[in-house]
Amino acid sequence: MGAEDLSQLKALQQEFANARLQLGDAVVNISRLEQTKKSLTFDVENKATELQNFVSSLEEKYGKSRVNLETGELVKDGDS
Repeated sequence: MGAEDLSQLKALQQEFANARLQLGDAVVNISRLEQTKKSLTFDVENKATELQNFVSSLEEKYGKSRVNLETGELVKDGDS
């Protein structure tokens, strides 16, 4: 085999190996992202439930109202 052909063969094999490594890295990263997504989705669902339960307890305590989060002022529904 000529030197030029051997050089090209080596270069193509190296490019192929590099592409396979990059693909492997991408697959690992995707797997990690999917696990993070599952974990965050679980956290969001739990916080949504916790928030709804707390809002329900506030409605029992203060009645159905809107709350100004800056001041804590309550405005009963139907009031201006």
